[in-house]
This record gives sequence, structure tokens and C-alpha cells, in this order.
Amino acid sequence: MKRAILLIGLWLCATPTFAEVQADVQKATQSVYRIWLGIPLPNGFVKQLDGSYIQAMQTQNFTEQVPLKGMILLDKKSGKTKELTGDGILFQYAAHNYLLVASASAFAVSDKGDLVTNARFADNTGTVETMFVDASGLRDMGENGGHAEVFVLTKNPSNVSAIELRPAKQVARDVNSDLAIIHADGLPTTALKLADSQFAKPADLMFALGAEGESNQLSGKTGTIDRVDYLAAIASEGKLEKRVKQKTVGLWLHSAPFSDSMSGGALVNQCGQVLGVNQVSDKNPYDFQAAIDVGELLPMLRKHSIAFKQFQGRCGGVVAKAENIADGAERVVKAAQHNPRGWLTVLGLALFGLAVCAVAFRLLRWAFAKRRETRNVPQSHSPNHAQPNYPHNQNVHQPHVTPAAPRTMLDLAGSVMLNAITGNVNTIAVPPNRAITVGRRNDCDVVLNHAKVSGQHLKLWIDNGAVWVQDLGSTNGTFVNGAAIHSATRLMPNDVLQLTADDSVASFRLPTSSSQSNTPAPRTQLHQPNTQLHNPTPRVAAILQPLDANLPRVDIPFSGSLNIGRASDNDVIINQPQISGKHCNIGSDAHGNLTLQDLGSTNGTFVDNTNHRITQATLVRVGQVIYLADKNVGYRIQSQ
Repeated sequence: MKRAILLIGLWLCATPTFAEVQADVQKATQSVYRIWLGIPLPNGFVKQLDGSYIQAMQTQNFTEQVPLKGMILLDKKSGKTKELTGDGILFQYAAHNYLLVASASAFAVSDKGDLVTNARFADNTGTVETMFVDASGLRDMGENGGHAEVFVLTKNPSNVSAIELRPAKQVARDVNSDLAIIHADGLPTTALKLADSQFAKPADLMFALGAEGESNQLSGKTGTIDRVDYLAAIASEGKLEKRVKQKTVGLWLHSAPFSDSMSGGALVNQCGQVLGVNQVSDKNPYDFQAAIDVGELLPMLRKHSIAFKQFQGRCGGVVAKAENIADGAERVVKAAQHNPRGWLTVLGLALFGLAVCAVAFRLLRWAFAKRRETRNVPQSHSPNHAQPNYPHNQNVHQPHVTPAAPRTMLDLAGSVMLNAITGNVNTIAVPPNRAITVGRRNDCDVVLNHAKVSGQHLKLWIDNGAVWVQDLGSTNGTFVNGAAIHSATRLMPNDVLQLTADDSVASFRLPTSSSQSNTPAPRTQLHQPNTQLHNPTPRVAAILQPLDANLPRVDIPFSGSLNIGRASDNDVIINQPQISGKHCNIGSDAHGNLTLQDLGSTNGTFVDNTNHRITQATLVRVGQVIYLADKNVGYRIQSQ
């Protein structure tokens, strides 16, 4: 009874901390790093490279899309060899050249440059080395006896296009648990606190932190990296499922999605405390993602005297904080029972608690007073942030008394279209009679299956003909014209709505009212089966049919042309690293004759094969194939 009264009192004194949850997770991402595992290269291979690759390594410390012809991996233990094909990434440190073989993540476990990752990414035992066989058959072996080396990547303060590499040495490595501790001299780190796992329970909110992308850099054979936030860790949201034992190792199963190179990163709770270490493994027999229990790490940390930080107590909002305070108070009371002077401590804590409550009460009164004042201030100078009239069904979680009727063409009548700019997304239709939600969860009206997108990310609705957007407490934020929004915000014509700070995830543009009537309806938005708006569309001279399902289809209009590239102001946006900002232009005259022109792209525009690079405006016809940069971005020209 006493504990219940104490908890109620502490809860009343506490203030809501929902915003702190997001801040804690975002702060934790600052302690997560991308790491590279590289094998020294033979000098003979480097010497035969084109000068542009050498120059790139000298100026930005790495180079991309390097042909690996003649390169062989030799396993000295088994004697087996593997010939490399495709393109790869090379990097340079202290005048030594390396072949990038793996990319992963690691997180700071101390304030002195100590990081935790998976054991397989800290393997520098030197069983594999590189070998180069030139055209004459001469063999050249790699430097350093083939010992792989681990590097931590950080931003280069003097060159934004370059990366800074910091070598890391192995402190401890346990193959059984797949855990390793590495140390990078001079790396300024802020340790993540380890969670008190005894209070973790199913359905707790969890976040997988790491640097996204591919892990095995040789299997993709593209040899490119995406410079958009390449060094920045992301937070992927999910729920905790349960703790299991795989042989002798404890694992946490959860639903937070993460890519291969996020392996070695941290699984954190909503307080930013580490519960586990992300693990991508072919041996995972479960239907969930897995993270190695941080408890498996503690013996290694203690054995090597790593100054780690561990939180004692529950993670959560005001109730969890109140329970932690109550636990501490109970310990003080119990101690006081055996020490008469201990009651003075109890009395002091009680007085301190009353003082804190008094201050909090005064702050709340001041905040409410300021809010009342703000409501009376005219907002004409900032129309984008005026408060709208919400639709009656704005609460997406409100249960319906009767089953909802299937959504049909009537739902889309009067809808406003948000045209897709970037990301693997379609146009969004915002209906006039209800609010819609956008997020990763299947119960959202518009589902965007991307790790950076939150379960329920944002809400859209129409009020008096204007489109409004509100962030729903997403982890990675919602942005309008590059600025994060924190309240209901009106979208103006040509405004760009973006999910997360990474513009490659998903972004949309609100067109001008004159162009709304020419906007085609989305193919799959709002769960509408085969529903389309019958709006007039321009006559199409030809179609660029993508050879890869992940590329957008392109309709070429009569007497018109389209710019294609990676930048957001193109007519067709292909957000891939090998595509230039303004890559090429394709157009048609009034008779349907097609002209293709390269716009000074870095990696070129090709017709029919990648040996035929065009350097001037070129007539193309139905049946031909166009390649942008390489064969990964290809289109076949088809008639309408």
C-alpha cells in the first residue's frame, strides 16, 4: 500500500517524456559507427590501375567501381582460391592499399575509443590474402602477409567528399558468442549505457541502430557506396519478442528490421540503452531478427578492464521513472531501519521531493499561461503553421462501431495528389473526407516498407481545400522543404514533403492546382483494388520499360522531353549512386522521333550495350535498350 501511494505521488510529480524517448534514441545513434574490413592489395594490381582510381584514393581515401580482373583470394589454411569478378571498392591508409571485403557496424562501449561489434568483423588472423595474376601470368601477393585489418570510418572535417579512416586493433574476440571488442586510438567516443535486462519484456519498443547497406562487399559486384548519410547510423523501430538460448548464447528476438551492414550495431530500448548486439547470421532459425544479449558481453568487458556504463532500473516513461525512484526510496527506508540516523536521510529526500514537485508545478503553470497567450497572437505571418480543423476521424486508432465499407472511387473524388519524387514509392492520394496515415505498419493507409520509416510516421488530411501534415512522433522525423516539423503544418503548392532526413527514403511534392488535374491516380495507394481516376493524361510517344523492377517506368510525351537523374528537380528521379545529378535527357518531336542526349554524366549514357557511349544528341527507336551508367540501370524503348 505504501509503495502504491508513493508511486502515485511520484507519477503526479513527473512530467511527460515522450519527446525525450526520440531524443534518447537519436542521441544513441551518434555513438554507432561504420567499420570496414580490408585485405592488403598486391602492389602489382595497384600499379596497373587507371590514374583516376589512384587520384581518388589520394584525395578521398577510397575509390569505387574498380574492375577486379586478375584478383584472386587465397585461403592459406585450405589452399583454396577464389577468382574475383565485377567491380570493387579500394581504400588507402598510410600509403597502404586495401580491398574492402566487408562493411559492418560497431558501437562505443567506453569513452576511450573502445567499440563492440561481431567477432567475424574483427577477424585479423590472416588466413586469407589477395593475389594478382597479370596478363603474362605473373603472380603478385598482397602486403602484410594478407592480414585483414579493421578501420573505423568518421567524417573528414577538411574534405566533405572524403572519409577518415582510423585503424582499430582487436582487444578481445569470442567466436562462440560472435562478439568482439576493438579499440581505435584517438577516437573520441561517448559510451552507450548497457540496459538492465531483468526489466525487459515482450512488446517493449526497441530500435536497431547501425549503418545500413550491404555487408559482403564482394558479392554485390557493383563496387559503389551511397554517399547519402553513408557514415550516419539509422534507427529502425520494432518490438521485443522474447529471449532464447541458441546453444549456450542468449539472444533477444525482435521485429526491428535491419540490413546486413547494421550487424554489429546496437539494439537499444527507448531510453537509448543497449540490450543486445545486432547479428545477421545464416544460422538464425527464427522468424525474427536476433541480437546477442548484452549480458554475454559483460565477462569480456570486465576481464579486459573496459570502463563501461550500465544503467540500473527500468526504462520507460513517467511510471518507470517513478518505480525506479520508489525502488531507491525503499532501499533507503530499509537501510534506515538498521541505522537510526538513516531516518534523517529519508526526511531529507522527502523534503527534496516536495521541492521538486513545487518547481514542476510552477513550470507547468507558466507553460499553460504562455500557451494561452500564444493562442491570442495573430499567425498571419506564418500561415503554414496555423492550426487546422481536424477531420472527425482524425484518431486512427479509434475503433469503428460497424465494419467500414470498402473504399471505392467515391473516396478518391476530390482527392489531392502528392507526386512521388524520390524513393521506391507511388503517388499518394489524400482524400477530402478523412485523415490518412503513412508508415511502415500494415494497418497504415499508405505503407512504406523502409527501415528508417516508423510504424506510424505521419498523418495527412485536407481542411478547407488545403493539405495538412503532422508527424506522429516518428523516430527519424518528417520534413517540409528540408525543415523538420513538430506540429500540424500546411503544405503549399510546390512544397516538398520528406520522410526522415535522408531524401532517398521517400519524398513527395504538392503540385500547383493547375497540374492536379493531369496527375494520374496511384496504382496501389490506400489499399484500393484496381481503382483509378480517369483524368486526362498527355499523349505518349513511347515508353521506357525498366529492365529492373525497382526502376520507375518512363512515359515520353509527344513534343516534350524529360530530364533523368539523381537530383530531386529532375522529371524522372533514379536514386542510385552511379547516376549523376543531371544524367541524361530523352524527348520526342511532334512526329514521335526520339532523341537521347547525355547531360555530362560521370558514368555515361549508352545505347544497346555499355561499349556504345553517346557523346552527342542521338536518335533512338523502339526496340533499342538504353543504359545509364551501367547495366544495373537499363530501359527498353517500347511503343505506346
